[in-house]
Amino acid sequence: MKTLVCPTCGCSLVRLGISKEKSVTSRSNGKEYHFCCQGCADLYTIGQEDASSPDPTANVTTSSTVRSQGSRKGLKAVRA
Repeated sequence: MKTLVCPTCGCSLVRLGISKEKSVTSRSNGKEYHFCCQGCADLYTIGQEDASSPDPTANVTTSSTVRSQGSRKGLKAVRA
């Protein structure tokens, strides 16, 4: 028996106690995919849409660079 693995997060559905019948299922390109939750299915769908976009920058969002800076209480994120 092949263990079902969520293609988005890589977790084993068997270890999570999710049967094939109870998994979130999606079909794409003639293949059936099983996910641990609806959130992973949604992320996978968004990723597939991004990959098929003709303009590689069409779905890219930008944000300011964040780097770590040490402090006495541990690491904290600061804007660069």
